[in-house]
Order: sequence, then C-alpha cells, then structure tokens
Amino acid sequence: MTHEPTMTHEHAHTALCLWEAWLETDEGTDWSLYRSVAGAVQSRFACIDMASTVEAVWALLPEEVRDTCCYDWEFVPAMLSRFDYGGRFPRLNGTTQAVAAAFAEGHQP
Repeated sequence: MTHEPTMTHEHAHTALCLWEAWLETDEGTDWSLYRSVAGAVQSRFACIDMASTVEAVWALLPEEVRDTCCYDWEFVPAMLSRFDYGGRFPRLNGTTQAVAAAFAEGHQP
C-alpha cells in the first residue's frame, strides 16, 4: 500500500521555515504570546495553516523582488508580523495582494 502525501514538500518547507523563524524570535511579539497561550502543538499546526497564505503572498511578488529576497531568512520571518494572532489560527492582516504590495514596496535589494 502506498501512502499519498497530504502536503507538498514545498508547503512543508514553508511551514518549517515559519516554525524556525517563530522560535528564533524574541519574546514580546504577538506570535510568542500566541504560542505561550495556545502551546507548542497548536503553534506548529498554525504554521502549517499559515504556509499556504505565505506561499500565496510570495507568488504575487514581482519577479525582481523574489530574485533579490531570501525566502527562508528574509521573506518568511517578515511574514510573521503580517498575521493577526487573535483566533484559533492566525489570519493574514489584509489581502494577499495588499500584503505583497506592501512587502515589495518596503523591500530593498
């Protein structure tokens, strides 16, 4: 019997990048508060849930931004501050288009 994956490797990679950035962030952020209240397991599930939104924002960035921005170490960590952590799962503050435009505007290659 073969096991069909439930997510792509790219999606898993994004979720892992989110989790790594989450853990490397100092206390006092909205996401560190979320983790202290919701716990590590729920926070890992949140990263899995957030990954598709992060990927959607990345896909909307102009090619010149994607070509000069490190996905793992620059873009994904910056995305943590673009979410609202008030619910069971964090939700993007704004549309993917608006967040992509704001990130592109602030990105300095």
